[in-house]
Amino acid sequence: MHFLKIFKSYYKKNEEIELLKQKVASMHEELKSLQKQETINNPRPIYIVEKLNVERVRFDKFELHNNFGALGIKEMKGRLNIGANYGHHLPNDAEELLAKKDLELDEARAMKNRGIEEAENHPKVNIKPKS
Repeated sequence: MHFLKIFKSYYKKNEEIELLKQKVASMHEELKSLQKQETINNPRPIYIVEKLNVERVRFDKFELHNNFGALGIKEMKGRLNIGANYGHHLPNDAEELLAKKDLELDEARAMKNRGIEEAENHPKVNIKPKS
């Protein structure tokens, strides 16, 4: 008899819990439907900013960390560019550098010869500074 009372009270509690869960679920569904109706009836206005002027910018804190101490080098190969690089390219071996230098000298000689030939065809101008 005592066992039946405990079982019945346990069964009643489970039924009550299930009913409460169903009520909460139905309340959630009703709340969602109300929110949808509210957004349909009163949509949020859309703001478009065409021009924005900022007169002053103030920083409370600015931190800059360069952790070059943690930079490890296993093999020295290639180039490491830190900072501004303006397109300077160094050839990999000396032969390439010498060939480039010879080519530049040949071009300079050709320009000089061409300049002499062109100067012969044009009038000469002498410019003297005032004394």
